[in-house]
Amino acid sequence: MKLRLCLSVLALMSLLSTPTLAQDAPPAIMLDGEGHKPMHVTAVDVQVKVDGFVAETRMTLTFSNPHNRVMGGELVFPLPENATISGYALDIHGAMVDGVVVEKDRARQIFETELRKGIDPGLAEWTQGNAFRTRVYPIPPNGTRTVMVRYLSTLTSDAEAATYLLPLNFKEPLKTFHMRVDVVRSQVVPTVKQSPLANFTFKKWEDHYVAEATLEDQAVTGTFGIALPDVPKEWAVVEQAGPDTFYFAGHPLVPAHETERKVKSHQKVTILWDASGGREAEAVKSELDFLSKFIATRKCKQMDVELVVFRHQADGPRRFVVKNNEGPALIKAIKELN
Repeated sequence: MKLRLCLSVLALMSLLSTPTLAQDAPPAIMLDGEGHKPMHVTAVDVQVKVDGFVAETRMTLTFSNPHNRVMGGELVFPLPENATISGYALDIHGAMVDGVVVEKDRARQIFETELRKGIDPGLAEWTQGNAFRTRVYPIPPNGTRTVMVRYLSTLTSDAEAATYLLPLNFKEPLKTFHMRVDVVRSQVVPTVKQSPLANFTFKKWEDHYVAEATLEDQAVTGTFGIALPDVPKEWAVVEQAGPDTFYFAGHPLVPAHETERKVKSHQKVTILWDASGGREAEAVKSELDFLSKFIATRKCKQMDVELVVFRHQADGPRRFVVKNNEGPALIKAIKELN
C-alpha cells in the first residue's frame, strides 16, 4: 500500500540519495547544503490514544532555522515496524493544514498546477518501510516551521499483557515537551513499564485513563512504554477515525488459551476480499499469510467460508468448506483473483 499526501506549500520530495536516520534517532529535518545536518527541534507535543489493540500516535514538532537565509530540507520521521501513516500537517500562516490523500496521478496533476501558479507545492509519499519522508520548504530565516505526523500502530502482546512503546530520543534540550496518553475504555489502570518522564501516572477520567506531563528546557531520551494487562486478545479490531474513515487491524498470533476457549466443531466465516488491480503484491501476500494462520489456528472440524470479492463493486458470494484447518482450495482461489 502506498499513501500519498499533498500540501500547498511543500517542495517535491526527493527519493534519490536521501540520508537515513538510525532507528534510535529522533524525527529530523535534514538541511540542504549543510552536510545533511539536522535542524534543531525546539518543541514537541505527543498525543497518544490507545483503544483496544490499536494506538494512534500524533507527534507535532517545531523546528528552528538558525540561519539568516531561507532554508529547505527533508523531514525524516522514523516509524515503528507495525505502523501506518494516517495523517500529516504543516503550519501555513500560523494554522496547521492537513495533507489530503489522493491517487498518484491526481497528486502529480495538482503539483504541476500549483507550480505554474508560482506557489511552492509539495508531494509527500509513504511507502512500506520504516520512515516517512517529505520535503519542507520554505523555512524562513531565523524562523520556525511546525509539522505534525500521525500514525496508527498495533500493540505488541504476549500471554500477560499488550504493550505500547514509543522511543523518545531528543538528546538536545527542548524549550517545551508535552505528552498526553489517553487509554480508552480500560477496565484497569495502565501500568507504566518504562518512562523518561518522572511521575507520569494515570488517573481515571470518565471511562478513560489519562496521563499527562509537561517539561521545559530539558532533553527527553529513552523509551516510553505502558502495559495493558486486560486488553482482549481479539482476532480483529476496527477503529473509526471519522464519519467515513475506518481502520482494520488483524492479530493472527492470538495466545493458544484464547483460541482454545473459542473452539467449536462447526464455524461460519465471511471474507470480504479486495481484488482491485492496483493492489501491491506485498500487501496481498501479507493478507494471504494472515488468512492461512487464521484457518490453521481455529481448531474446528469444519469451517463454512463465504468469500465475497469486490473491485468497483461486489461479486456474488462463493462458498468453500474447510475441514480440519486445511484450506488450500480457498487460498488458491484467492491467489487466482490477483
